[in-house]
Amino acid sequence: MFPWQNETMDKKNNTLDADPELIRRVEALVAETRRSREEIINDALRSYLDWHEDFVRSVSEGLEAADRGDFASPEEVERVLDKYRPT
Repeated sequence: MFPWQNETMDKKNNTLDADPELIRRVEALVAETRRSREEIINDALRSYLDWHEDFVRSVSEGLEAADRGDFASPEEVERVLDKYRPT
């Protein structure tokens, strides 16, 4: 376990039970980059959350569009598929 700071709430200390391999990887980055554990863990969490929040938002928007009946026409689907078909 190691503490990291929560930058969104008064920087209070927290603990994390992490997989030993993840801890090893964090420690390796600390040694190579001379950045703090806190910086590395915060950056990793921020990147993870940014990506997943965007993914969930995109899926929700797609489901809402589907519920409204907004689907691609067969021609639009073919146009996209044609980009990836071998010539």
